[in-house]
Amino acid sequence: MLPIPRPQFLGIIALGMAGFLFGIAPLHADVVPLKLSYARIGLSNGRVLKNATLNSINRESGLVYVLENERLRPYPATLFPGFVTDAIAQRTAEYPKPTTKSPKPARSHERERVEPAPRPAPENSATEAAARQAAIENAVARKAEQAARNHLRFRQDNGSDYTTVTAAELDLDPPEPVPGWTHRYRVRGNGYTNFYESVGGVFRNRVRGIEILLEAPTASRVKVLEVTTSWSEHR
Repeated sequence: MLPIPRPQFLGIIALGMAGFLFGIAPLHADVVPLKLSYARIGLSNGRVLKNATLNSINRESGLVYVLENERLRPYPATLFPGFVTDAIAQRTAEYPKPTTKSPKPARSHERERVEPAPRPAPENSATEAAARQAAIENAVARKAEQAARNHLRFRQDNGSDYTTVTAAELDLDPPEPVPGWTHRYRVRGNGYTNFYESVGGVFRNRVRGIEILLEAPTASRVKVLEVTTSWSEHR
């Protein structure tokens, strides 16, 4: 066997450590590498992924692992639009599913052995925790969008009592955990409104920065704490 040069050897170790630290799915799972990068992906739940790289997909759980803002997060494959799922299907077709041999039938004269229940693997626990966190953040994103839209249409002060909001659109960032506060998240972005002034008889457009503060212990318990707007754009 030829010796591996020291730089290549260190590179192999670095790749192995990176896979461990990023929490990639277990090696024994049916995982297919994707390496698909997109500048913007709109999910069916209303969330928008920006500058995201689809790292891999676990065909057993249907979770796609996405690297976004230097964080690896799992998303159900059903949330992605058609052009992304087509690319995923094309990539997974290059990796046939592994086949498993059927176990041999036990002989009649052999005594049945009672096997102890297997303990949950640490890797599976980490994957489930990541899936729960992704579900919470998806629920927070939906709640934040709803709260922001209601605020722009019904609670925003447009400078006059004789105005009516005719349209409201949003461009929100993904939820961010609030440092030092457990279960709290912050969503920032911009709100775009078109309103009608009855005094002057004119339609006007306005852009405001918007921030939503929420609390979410679980995906089913999301509470809006505060919605604020500013006269300047968020970005």
